[in-house]
Amino acid sequence: MPQCKKCGNVVAPSEAKDGLCKDCLGVESISELPKKEELEPKEQEQNNGTDTWGIVSLVMGVIGFLILPIIMGPIGLISGLVSKKSAFGIIGIILSSIQILYVVGSLFLVESAMH
Repeated sequence: MPQCKKCGNVVAPSEAKDGLCKDCLGVESISELPKKEELEPKEQEQNNGTDTWGIVSLVMGVIGFLILPIIMGPIGLISGLVSKKSAFGIIGIILSSIQILYVVGSLFLVESAMH
């Protein structure tokens, strides 16, 4: 027979939960306690649709190669970091990072050419 961890009373196994008797738990019967499944938070529903931030990141990455990489690169990188779990987000991060490195490298080349 299990013994209550809090008060030390010996109780029947059907009257104890997690090593505590029903008196220490403050309920009339053990069956009144919520089940473990009810206490655990439910998993978020998976989104079966498209990932908006990932698509924005990918589009910004592609457009940035064509025009305005100094503006489109950071926007694509930020939106890619928001959705880093999708393939669109990862591709957008890569494309945007290349653009940012290209812009920073160009600035260093221009600065070194002036000296």
